[in-house]
Amino acid sequence: RQGVRDSIKRAETILYNMEAKLGIAKKHTSLKEHTNKIYQKVLAFCERISNSWKEWRIGKIRIINHGIYAALGGIAGFLIMGICLPDNLYIIYLIGISGFIGAGLWAQFVEGSPALLRPYGYYGSIIGVFITIVFIAIFSDFSFFYLLGIASLAASPIQFFGRFRCLVQGCCHGKPTTNTLGICFNHPKSRVNKIAGWAGKNLFPTQFYSIASNFLTFFILIRLVSLGLPVTFITGIYLILNGSFRFVEESLRGEPQTPYFSGMRVYQWLALISIVVGIIFTCFESEPFHLVAMNWNLVMNSLFYGFIILFAYGIDFPESNKRFSRLTQ
Repeated sequence: RQGVRDSIKRAETILYNMEAKLGIAKKHTSLKEHTNKIYQKVLAFCERISNSWKEWRIGKIRIINHGIYAALGGIAGFLIMGICLPDNLYIIYLIGISGFIGAGLWAQFVEGSPALLRPYGYYGSIIGVFITIVFIAIFSDFSFFYLLGIASLAASPIQFFGRFRCLVQGCCHGKPTTNTLGICFNHPKSRVNKIAGWAGKNLFPTQFYSIASNFLTFFILIRLVSLGLPVTFITGIYLILNGSFRFVEESLRGEPQTPYFSGMRVYQWLALISIVVGIIFTCFESEPFHLVAMNWNLVMNSLFYGFIILFAYGIDFPESNKRFSRLTQ
């Protein structure tokens, strides 16, 4: 009888363990399904934005709605840099303007075409900002590392909003895929349609990947700032994170105008360089960030700078063939 009781207890224990495991498995499946539904809704939202192109004509001037996203990025970046350098806002104007000038010049040489008279490239903005900061540091008392640090801190929110512009314009898009959820670009004005010829195809949502990575990067950097870490360390971490995310993102991107070098897209090589440079920057000693409260002067200047960005990224002259005259055909 004792043996029978022991057998029954063992059987009950086995059944209890099986039920517990099945319960965990069901919860895991439920969580996975819930996560997939959220991801599908996020991609559906991105797809709506990607097909939301609108434009208005005033004489020979065209205003495109995607410039609003670039302006929001400019405003956010200006505010962040402003609370780090509140008494010298002209420095922020110099850094910001040199960034989009560098981006424009870079894209002219790397991706320029008759259909893209005013494209912009991220790594060109990095070069433009770097050169400007070098000159400011040489001819003033401002610290080179500090200026580079505040530019790095502002870069992620600028790119975060900028990628929404990319969705509308259709740039920085992914390759076609049948293995994962993606985004379909159907608007005739989208670069996906006009340049790549992939209208209606399921593409890797690379713009969303960039939005998510810049969101994560920014809050990591903000946490490091709150800990009082040196500006060089934070600059280095930005370059490491941005380069790492960009390397993966580029492997999924599909713009036909992007050149290749030694089997990889040129931006993947630049992303690797970014990682190496970032590692080097973390080895330097420097001061921490000095943050102040936001004020109305800073807010008004950021709005004015946002208008400058709106003009550069969202207003063009579509009937002209002069260089820098139009954003697209």
